[in-house]
Amino acid sequence: MDTLASPVRVTWNCGRPGGPDWNTPEDVVRTADGEIVLLCLNSALVRLDPRTGLQSGGPVPVAPASPSGNEAWGGQLTARPGHPDEVAVVTREWAENGRIEVWDVRRGTRRSRLEGAPLAYASDDFDRLTVFTPDGDRLAARGEDHRVEWWQVDEERGTGRTGRLEEVSSLLGVAKDGTLVADLYGDIALFSPQSGRLLGRVALPSSPLRAWQLKGDTLRLTNDDHDTVTLRLSPAHWHDTLCSAAPGPYSPAQRTAPRLRPARDTSPCPGD
Repeated sequence: MDTLASPVRVTWNCGRPGGPDWNTPEDVVRTADGEIVLLCLNSALVRLDPRTGLQSGGPVPVAPASPSGNEAWGGQLTARPGHPDEVAVVTREWAENGRIEVWDVRRGTRRSRLEGAPLAYASDDFDRLTVFTPDGDRLAARGEDHRVEWWQVDEERGTGRTGRLEEVSSLLGVAKDGTLVADLYGDIALFSPQSGRLLGRVALPSSPLRAWQLKGDTLRLTNDDHDTVTLRLSPAHWHDTLCSAAPGPYSPAQRTAPRLRPARDTSPCPGD
């Protein structure tokens, strides 16, 4: 079971003074090797040692700082699984132009540049735009047209786009079988990675989602009330545990239970 470590005071220097918030982190992720990476508001990357709280690398500038010092908020980082020092970077300006870059933070080098359709507007830190597959080879990006674009990262090559995913507010990850996992403004949903077809949907407690962790086919969620929910993402498991409101067969009577309302007409919980 995961436990919280004792708090450690952290310090960093983004290296390029700009506006009054130039040293402010826009986003923070933990890489595959356990280090902490910050995306600064002046478009620089900084590495931190989580054990000491001290800066262990950077700053690495990934884009020119704004000459006016008025940086645009909205940048995001996504750690790349299987590649200990690599993160996908999206700045607000890049998102508007459909641009994603993958950087090796330790070496300070860009590994890939992906340019496609404009990305969705992220209204807050929990509207995530990009997710990697568990092996880190492919990346999914949520577009402003409500479709998801897939990329073969090392080849810098797009491999297709899904249909429209109308209600998605955030991408949460990719399950080990390739299924897209997303937040639908409080519900958790599974989508086909090819077509974007909705495969399953389940409602969460009313408190907003605060954090999540996807490992294999297990999704752990924490809300603002610090409640934790663990879901296995196999459709068969959903049928066995979520589509039945009481022990026993998946009967017509059980299908009327209020907790099943969001899933009643959605596979794997069909209405009949």
